[in-house]
Amino acid sequence: IIGVHNNVESNLLRRGAVIEPPGVRRGYLRYQASLVEGIERKWCDRVTLNVVVSPVDLASLKRTAPNARIIVVPNGGDIDHFRPTAVKGSGIAYTGGAEWFPNRDALQFFCDQILPHLRAAPIDIPVRWIGGASAEQRRTYQSRYGVELTGHVNDAQPFMREAACHIVPLRVGGGSRLKILNAWAMGKPVVSTSIGCEGLAAVDGENILIRDDPRSFASAIVTVLENDALRRRLADNGRDTAERLYSWDVIGRGMIDSYLS
Repeated sequence: IIGVHNNVESNLLRRGAVIEPPGVRRGYLRYQASLVEGIERKWCDRVTLNVVVSPVDLASLKRTAPNARIIVVPNGGDIDHFRPTAVKGSGIAYTGGAEWFPNRDALQFFCDQILPHLRAAPIDIPVRWIGGASAEQRRTYQSRYGVELTGHVNDAQPFMREAACHIVPLRVGGGSRLKILNAWAMGKPVVSTSIGCEGLAAVDGENILIRDDPRSFASAIVTVLENDALRRRLADNGRDTAERLYSWDVIGRGMIDSYLS
């Protein structure tokens, strides 16, 4: 039996607790994290092999189950489907449904702490959140913040293509972010928090801009939108990273060898 971990769930819950204000919810998330960690400790030792998607998750799971057999098989992307086009696009976009807590927290963090700095910039910057959202969420964020939530879309690619820059203002997360892999494959520049690009071969200033402070995050977005040379460098290097490290063909060969052994 092979156990595949898209995230280390106990770690995801602990990170959620960290950003909660003191109170019942923080305590509840910490308690749930301890319960889930017990389940991870029990079952990771019992399966033949555990598969995680990043070195960060490997280290986290090893602390919980030090005797478990664990390998890293990175998340990948369809680099033939997600391809660069001649469309530069305009504004910024985030890919991820607002139903899932880390995405919803990223949305609120962006609107409350990053967006005010963007609105002070001398250029108009449309903002689009691509993915599932309730009708109430769509109305609220449009009227209160001027942020468009698309709701469910059958194919995110056309919406992703229309953005000039993709953002990942995550404060909670595990595994690695498919949204970045797909943006890289499309040759789109990305601005992310450290947690947002965790577990990926992300190099600040080369294939991504990494900023954790809200003001710096907003400034990085404006720089990407105004600096064509930087935008092209991030786009080209992002595509190169996706091709070299995260295509299905590259990942599949190592995964199959590990499974058979």
